[in-house]
Amino acid sequence: MSLEGEANEVLADGFYDWVPLDYVMIGAKCYAEESGIPKEDAFRELIAYLLGEGLMVVGELGNGFEVWDISIDEAIGHSMRVLVATDWFPAGEGPWFKNTEKGDRRGEAHEEWERSQDAGTALSARQRASVKVRWSCGSGCIRCVRWGWLTP
Repeated sequence: MSLEGEANEVLADGFYDWVPLDYVMIGAKCYAEESGIPKEDAFRELIAYLLGEGLMVVGELGNGFEVWDISIDEAIGHSMRVLVATDWFPAGEGPWFKNTEKGDRRGEAHEEWERSQDAGTALSARQRASVKVRWSCGSGCIRCVRWGWLTP
């Protein structure tokens, strides 16, 4: 899937809830596999796109969602340090991401588009989130479920 396609997947997840680093990482790994670039580069591109286009903000969970006042490069650097320290399996550690209003509009539109493509097999973002929690091996397994290679 393209960078924009993976961004849309993350934004669809973010339409319902705040997004952990894990979900962004899974999108980046899928983008890396499809485009043939290193996962680190794909991750940097995806974060830069989501934050740079004003689709998401980065922060942490505290009293609600607390937005960090940091640059895109700092957000990428912090996220990469967490990914390296956890061997690319953050399991909820590290920063979280929240859709902006612009990101919510795009996430909702992507969700509606997915439903229109194949109402019989497409999973909603909420269902994808549930499957990711149960099967978050960090390699994009949600696609395996969506495409019928695994069943939830």
